[in-house]
Parts: sequence; structure tokens; C-alpha cells
Amino acid sequence: MKRTRVPLFSAFFMIYIFVSGGSFGIEEMVAASGPGLTLILLITLPIIWALPMALVASELGSAIPEGGGFYAWTRRGLGHFWGFQAAWWWSLALLVDTSLYIVLSATYLQNQIGFGDNIYYLLCWSVIAVFTVINVLGLKLVAIGSSVFAILIISPILVLSVIGIANWQFNPFTPIIPPATDLFGAEGALILGLSIGMWFYSGYESMSTLAEEIEEPQRIIPKALMLALPFVALMYLLPTAASLAAFGQWELFSVDSGDNKVSFVDIGRILGGTALGHALLASVVLGNLALYLDYMASGARPLQKLAADGLLPPPLASISPRF
Repeated sequence: MKRTRVPLFSAFFMIYIFVSGGSFGIEEMVAASGPGLTLILLITLPIIWALPMALVASELGSAIPEGGGFYAWTRRGLGHFWGFQAAWWWSLALLVDTSLYIVLSATYLQNQIGFGDNIYYLLCWSVIAVFTVINVLGLKLVAIGSSVFAILIISPILVLSVIGIANWQFNPFTPIIPPATDLFGAEGALILGLSIGMWFYSGYESMSTLAEEIEEPQRIIPKALMLALPFVALMYLLPTAASLAAFGQWELFSVDSGDNKVSFVDIGRILGGTALGHALLASVVLGNLALYLDYMASGARPLQKLAADGLLPPPLASISPRF
């Protein structure tokens, strides 16, 4: 594999996108679990859930910096059968997951701008085509694109956080859970919160599949992982706490605007004006596009390694000598 120099800050931004891609979606967690429990989970899950995963990815990625990442680790530890299962299940999940990022981006734009279905599908296929070309041209271009995307995603979230804190009116931890809701149980606030929060703090292993193509992966990837871990937590905690403190009305939080529901985009528009609302909407769209771009890169490598090991059709193992 051709090795590419990926600066530390680019690897950091790529991991941020793999794990987060923005702070949107926490609104559902607030409404389902209550503001207090949501903030408690956003503080504790990085320690009890994300940190162990990041340390595993850091340690094994340094010890076995091979292409395919976790596929190589599982194959070494448990044999070819379970190595295949790990890579195959992950690849199938990505086929579904990444398609949703395209749908979400196009749907957000369609809801705001109001174009028809023909333009909707043209937009979806255009994004797929452009991002495929970027990936074919190599990892360096993916890293540059990820850095630009991440900066554009993070900037309006920080502005929302600052404005929200400056307009602090309510206790963001009150109530801990919604009234008349149990903490435990199949439909309890804790189970609902964990089901969302654990997903929000997953993805730390994704960078490992690119290790064979990065110069000095044993140095770059672990450092980027340890920097990204607290940063992701802050990018979830700050806008959530700031929005609750300035806007209140936690029961109205939702990713879907309308019907008296509000998202971070709506809260930003209320607190900071139309410009901030538009910037946050762009952050939502760019967050989904960035996830699609990076997971296209990460998802291709385990499939290539499976083919190189004779577990998928041989043409999938071919590598461009130029790109």
C-alpha cells in the first residue's frame, strides 16, 4: 500500500467525524431521558464506555498497524473464521449506515429549500459520485476534506454554546428524568438514554482500517485518539447544556422541527438569529456528508483485505499503482 503523510490534526478531525460528525441527535435523548440524565450520561459514558474502546484501538493499532485494522486484530486473536465475521458484519452495517447519511443530508435540504424528488435523487447520486472520486484519488484528499468539513461543522456549534451560556436562565439538570417515567425498566429513561448515548460514543476503531496507508501510524493514530476522546465529549456536552440553560423547555427537544418541536437548529435561530440557524443547518448537512466521506474510506479496507486473504472475490483485492 502507498503510504500517505496524514498530519496529527487531520487524523484528529477524521476520528472526530468517525465518532461524532456533529452534535445533532442528542435532542431525542433529552426528550426521552430527561435533561439531567442526558447530561450525566454525556459526562460518564466517555469514561466508562468510550475510553476503554479508544484504549483498545490505540494499543492494538500500535501493536498491529496493518490494513483492515480490527479485522487483522480479530484474525490474529481468534482465527480466520471470526476475523471474517468481524469484517463482514461491520461491512454490512456500513452499507446500511452510510446510505442513511446521504438520505439525511438530502432530506434536511429538501425540507428547508423545498425541491422535488427528481432533484432529491440527483443530489444523492451526485454526492455518491463526487465522494467516490475523492476516495479513489487517495487518502490525502480524504484527510484534507475531513479537516475542512470538521472545522465547518464545529464552528456554529461553538457559537451556539457561547450564546447559550451567555443567556443562562434555567438549571439544565432539572428534571433529572421526565416526570412519571421510571429510571429503570425496558422503557425506562436510563435504557433509552444508553441506547442513544452509547451509539454517540462509538466508532473509535474505524481509523485503524487505514493504518497501513498512513506514515507513522503507531505515533499518529494513538495521539489522535486520545485528543479526540475529550473533544467529542465537550462537543456533545457544551451545546446541550447551553441550549437547556438558555432555552429550557426540554420536553420540546426533537431532531424534527415543527409541531411545536425544536432542534438545535431552531434553538440557534431563536437565540442567535437567522444567520446562526442557517449555519447550524449547514453543520447538520455537512456532518452527515463528512460521515459518508470518511466511512467510505474506512469501510473499503476490510473488504479489500478479505479479498486479499481469499475470503471474497479476487478482483476486490486489486490496488491502483497510482492512487
